[in-house]
Amino acid sequence: MKDILGAKKTVPLVIAIFILSFITLFLIVEFRFLNQTIQEYEAGIQKIAVNKTNGFIDELKLFTENWAQKIELQKNTAAIKNIADSDNRISNVYLLDSRGYVIKALNGKENYRFTNKDLVKQTQQSNKSYISTGSTANTTGHLLVSAPLSIEEKEVSLIIEFSINQFKQEIFQEFLQPNYKVALFDNAGRALVWPFDSNELGRFHPQNVKKFTSGDIKYTIKKTAIAGTSLQLFFFAKDNNFDTYRIVTIMFLLFALYFCIYQFLVEFWQANSAKSYFDNIDFDILNHLKEGIMITNKFNRIIFANKAAHDFFPEKEITFKKTNLKEILGHVGASNKKFTLKKSDKSLEIIRSPIFKNGKILGSLAVISESVAKERLCALMFSKLIEILEDGVIFVTQENKIDTANMMAQYYLGKVEKGMNINDINSELAASIQEHNGASVRRITLPAINLVCEIIPVYNESGMQAGTLVFLKNPSKLE
Repeated sequence: MKDILGAKKTVPLVIAIFILSFITLFLIVEFRFLNQTIQEYEAGIQKIAVNKTNGFIDELKLFTENWAQKIELQKNTAAIKNIADSDNRISNVYLLDSRGYVIKALNGKENYRFTNKDLVKQTQQSNKSYISTGSTANTTGHLLVSAPLSIEEKEVSLIIEFSINQFKQEIFQEFLQPNYKVALFDNAGRALVWPFDSNELGRFHPQNVKKFTSGDIKYTIKKTAIAGTSLQLFFFAKDNNFDTYRIVTIMFLLFALYFCIYQFLVEFWQANSAKSYFDNIDFDILNHLKEGIMITNKFNRIIFANKAAHDFFPEKEITFKKTNLKEILGHVGASNKKFTLKKSDKSLEIIRSPIFKNGKILGSLAVISESVAKERLCALMFSKLIEILEDGVIFVTQENKIDTANMMAQYYLGKVEKGMNINDINSELAASIQEHNGASVRRITLPAINLVCEIIPVYNESGMQAGTLVFLKNPSKLE
């Protein structure tokens, strides 16, 4: 029967463990797949931004290189006037000598050192076209594209200044949604394309940034350097908190799985049963004790309470494995202590002690009994009352031993100490006590010592005589 009841408890747990294990493994695989899909999608969006930027850069380079070849073939620097007419994005054109001085310009300014030294240096060293930022107008809305050429065996650089407003509009339209944004900066940290409010630009540091917040939206940033330029492309992807949801979900399922496994082991080994705490004990015997017995596990949950414990707390419901000990006894504090619990009608004395098994604490044992403080107080009061009586008082046990004697008894009988035999004190009195043992109250006279004695039998709760109470009186005071 017990095996059947145990199986009824463990089978649902086994089923729950199997289902939770399957769901957990499935979600781990599914989350990995979804995470990979999201990463691939974001990588695809980022590639679109990079390809669009590279296409724009390549277009400007090709345009500049073609005009450099035309000027080199014609060997006519005056042809730079025709360049601006071929593209409305061009704002200025320069021809520089090997020293970096302007020898010809569309705006007519000549014979001065060009401001962008890095552009001149990169073009001369690589002998290839190169793109940088900055202009004579000191704006960041332009790109400078240089291409090397040779005129009359002299090394010359053609620099065309392009406006990027059209490119910016195309980028903004391409990434209009708040989930993905694109920014373009040069190596000096100047923004050519900035997708957010201009007031937020001061909070962005291109050299070392991985996260950025615009309003209430948080973005993760990936940076890509554009080859052959001094430009860097920043890709902003809105945080989707997918990793957080994944971790929370998996942790919740693992916790539920752990709980089910724990409960299964507890039921399988009966670790939550009172019988696992004590070996070879019939717990039905505890129901016949007057003292209340409560056994708790290490979480202070009551796993056993005998009938007396229920009777001490009839107003409270005790549910095994669910009710906490403090719900019944209040704040119990540490185990291995004795304390008094005051109720409206009585006081209870509680002794609580830890339970050890194989060197480990399994729980605690609480023994509950009615407080004897009132009885002790009554005994103390009775003792004081006896001391102040004018009569001598002694209490003799059934073994003829003195249990109690006041000072007047010592005055009448001489030396009287606890534990002495009444025969050694006064054989006549001892014979009278034996003669009237079990009788009602009797008054006798001891002529040898001229005393009147009242002999009173005393009975315990079971109705058995526990001893004899003797009052010693002076006959002269009875008159």
